[in-house]
Amino acid sequence: MAVAVEGVERAWGLHAYWDELVSGTEGMDVAVGSMTARIAAVPLFAERDGGLRQAVRIHVPGDRSGDVLTASIHRGETELDGGTLALSGDSAALLLLVPKIESETLHLVRLSVANDNVEVDVPVAPQRKWTVDLIHHSHLDIGYTDPQAVVLDHQLAYLDAALDLVDATDDWPEDARFCWNVEATWPLRHWLARRPRREHERFFKRVREGRIEVCALPFTMHTEALSMDELARQLDFAVELRERHGIEVVSAMQTDVPGATLGLATLLTGAGVENLSVAHNFAGRSVPYLHDGQELRRPFWWEAPSGK
Repeated sequence: MAVAVEGVERAWGLHAYWDELVSGTEGMDVAVGSMTARIAAVPLFAERDGGLRQAVRIHVPGDRSGDVLTASIHRGETELDGGTLALSGDSAALLLLVPKIESETLHLVRLSVANDNVEVDVPVAPQRKWTVDLIHHSHLDIGYTDPQAVVLDHQLAYLDAALDLVDATDDWPEDARFCWNVEATWPLRHWLARRPRREHERFFKRVREGRIEVCALPFTMHTEALSMDELARQLDFAVELRERHGIEVVSAMQTDVPGATLGLATLLTGAGVENLSVAHNFAGRSVPYLHDGQELRRPFWWEAPSGK
């Protein structure tokens, strides 16, 4: 069964980059009717009829409206998948699914628009199977999108909602149950101060079960602006939570800052924090790709001066 790829919300002026990620995929361009479609084997898989299928994408740029593209993919005389794509003027894509490939194999793709029909042989190669780990969390950005008090109210509401969603999915399969990651402890400190004790107990029960994780740091910080003493004090509340509630705190997050000083590695390893998730905002201030940063494996080990 073919899968139509819907457009995503085009926010933050990133639609050109999104379009390029899709249309710029290596493949072959095929003229059909008055348009050009790009055909590419992509590393996407789906479970169908008890087996694993991989995708061949038909992408059409957003320069046509009112046309309908019909596509099918064949191996030998057998049609493996097919579908239609109604074009509205935006870029659009259709995923055709074929049984998982063990070695590169030619497939016949047929495209049709109006009275124009095209056939082309497309090599489909085995694709790497990725495991994607999704971390549900809300990024703490104080005073950027709203006044500070409004941001805090939102953060407290997120924690309420996360608890409700954890409860609501208790009877789901284990790998589908909702989990939440508390990126920063500053909102959690305020949440605990404003919620009754029964909610505290409900929250920490879920932390001990592994459905909610509490990270070690109160904010995302420009660590170069802090002394080592100031940096170390940022862990005080996490240590208090460990000791008072018997929870595990082994991860930290630093999001939307240019980077972190080596002192942060010293602090976290000394406190038993083993995992650090980073999503750097380079914005011209940090250019790791000029200093071999692109050569780092993902994930990679960051060693503190202590050797930890």
